[in-house]
Amino acid sequence: MGSSRKIVQRVTLRVGISSLGEICGRAVNLLLPFAVIAVHGTNLLTDNFFLAMAVAFFIQGTLANVTITALVPEFIKNGEKRSLHMFLRWPIIAGALAALVAGLLTTESLSASASIICIASVTVMAISGLTAAPAVAALNADHRYGMPGFVWGLRIIPVAIYLLWSPDTSNLHWLLAGLAVADTARLGILLCLARKWLSLHTNFTPLIFPQTAQHLILASATVGLTPLAARWIASFGDAGTVSLFEAADRIYAAVASLATIGVGNVTLVYLARLNGTDQERKGWRLILWVSMAWSLLWLIIGILLWAAFPLVSIWTQPSMGIAANTVRHTFLALVLGIPAFIMTGIFSRRLITLGLSQSLIFMSFVGFLFSLIGGALFFSILGVPGIAVALSCTQYLVAWMMLHTLVKKSRHAYSRSS
Repeated sequence: MGSSRKIVQRVTLRVGISSLGEICGRAVNLLLPFAVIAVHGTNLLTDNFFLAMAVAFFIQGTLANVTITALVPEFIKNGEKRSLHMFLRWPIIAGALAALVAGLLTTESLSASASIICIASVTVMAISGLTAAPAVAALNADHRYGMPGFVWGLRIIPVAIYLLWSPDTSNLHWLLAGLAVADTARLGILLCLARKWLSLHTNFTPLIFPQTAQHLILASATVGLTPLAARWIASFGDAGTVSLFEAADRIYAAVASLATIGVGNVTLVYLARLNGTDQERKGWRLILWVSMAWSLLWLIIGILLWAAFPLVSIWTQPSMGIAANTVRHTFLALVLGIPAFIMTGIFSRRLITLGLSQSLIFMSFVGFLFSLIGGALFFSILGVPGIAVALSCTQYLVAWMMLHTLVKKSRHAYSRSS
């Protein structure tokens, strides 16, 4: 692995490349809610739009990310070319389920044609997001971290067109359709970049889910229900409440993504390569201490962004009005949990490489129940920021459970070796 100095230099460079890709690619996801609110304000139809996006993101951000996490060690162990033909059934099933949920949550206030376009768009986004996961895993395993993030930037095209068009609220489903086209283009680019490892032809070894992926998918599916549950709780408030939570959550998601995606991609690869080597213990300690410092740094950055929010909200005041304060306070409540969020990402990757992924199922279930019950309770007391308070508390609870499991594993390994 080389000297500690060289390791830190390589890791820093790779984290920088990965983070830069995520910054450029996901900036549009930060822009999206504010673009919609700037054109339409906050109302029932914008709430439905963000609920549809949340369903698609459950597949794109939760199931796809966990598939990447599970497949990276597989590509590191065996870099042979694989066929996607058997794997494709899972994105199709996920797309069908996403279509069903999107139909139940969003079509009540839409016309028949708008409902069809909405459901079809969510289906395409879900299928393309999960199908792209093996390509991203292969590129990450080869230390090519930048492009998977950069290509998310294709979404800026439909968002820019929609801003220039500025139609009435009844046309929001066309924005969903544009995002679906952009995600399909992203899939095509990633498959081309990963053609060294992946093919659609059947004359290669089929790509299958490893055992770890099954545990991770169940755990992540449970965790991924939390954003949906948070928006469902917000839907019991006044019209536009979901949109306000969405705006705050998107700002937080941009910060959290920048803080974790670049680091998480690189950390997973290094933990997989360190596993079972003489440098494993030393490497893990280095990763742990650096991650703790990194998490505190991003807490400070998040608080500074909260303090600077009034300067930014001047631009959005005509369309958001007093609701800007709600967004600001909700963002603060979310960002207070960012140290635990960063550390759960590190701890979970360590559990995966140690073969303890099954323990994540129980932790995710406890975390989901805590966030659901706590979110409903705090929402009734504090309003939208109360949901964020519950989510941040959940992060610390899950981080503690993961650390407790790792400490037990370490003590057991030490007692056996002695």
